[in-house]
Amino acid sequence: MNSDLKILAEDNLWKLSYHETLQFFRTDWQAGEYISDEDFQEKMQEIAKFARVMKPKAFLANTIDFDYTITPEMQEWHNNLLFPIFEEIGLRKLALLVPTDLFTQVSIQQAYDETQALQMLFFDDETEALNWLTS
Repeated sequence: MNSDLKILAEDNLWKLSYHETLQFFRTDWQAGEYISDEDFQEKMQEIAKFARVMKPKAFLANTIDFDYTITPEMQEWHNNLLFPIFEEIGLRKLALLVPTDLFTQVSIQQAYDETQALQMLFFDDETEALNWLTS
């Protein structure tokens, strides 16, 4: 499955890929890298930019190594930026691989709990997330 992944953006914080055959985005955050509010906003804007062009049908957000606590202000900013785009392009499924750190996990879930426009499930197993995402 990884052979169909095309890297759209990559740096020391993350990698954003697109699976061409199955038409889904994938984000992978790098372990041990601190993420600032500015970094977070920059990465979300990259997702928005590529989503408008590539129009993925699904999204796998691997947040296992995501070292950022999303504040209520950033949650609102994130939701206002991405969810209208996701609705506009017809994104149907969002699978989130969540970290073991409870506080970070809760902030990620809160950022995504506010949407009803797409199916969303949280996973701690990548294979299960991919199976659901591509079903």
